[in-house]
Amino acid sequence: MIQKALNKMRTPKIFRFVFNKKAVSTVISATILTGVAIASGFAVLAWAQMR
Repeated sequence: MIQKALNKMRTPKIFRFVFNKKAVSTVISATILTGVAIASGFAVLAWAQMR
């Protein structure tokens, strides 16, 4: 039990965040949504230029 507590204290928060599946899933979802929004914006700009 004490060893687990020491390991947790030594592990930086960023590593716990990286290996947290729920957090990784959220980051991937946010990245995909951002990409879709940017791609949609470029599509609208291209469509507006052609008209």
